Amino acid sequence: MSEDEMTPRPTIDLESPLADEKQRQKEFMKLIPKYSRIDYGKMYYVMKKFRNRQRLLLDTNDIRDPDPFVPAYVFYCFTGKLEE
Repeated sequence: MSEDEMTPRPTIDLESPLADEKQRQKEFMKLIPKYSRIDYGKMYYVMKKFRNRQRLLLDTNDIRDPDPFVPAYVFYCFTGKLEE
């Protein structure tokens, strides 16, 4: 493969201005969707239900990020309706 066909390496411009961390955080926070208190409560209810089910199935309170290659891995995808 010739030099022309290779993807060029990225370069760092040492003369560029420093990033403003506070401005960067504000822009990031704008990307996070805002939920009403009711919607947040519904989401929390579903997540709590899932976590409790996961604890029962795994028979432990020490839950870490599961490894999908372990036979005890439980993948849950809610497909039903939320009942009040």
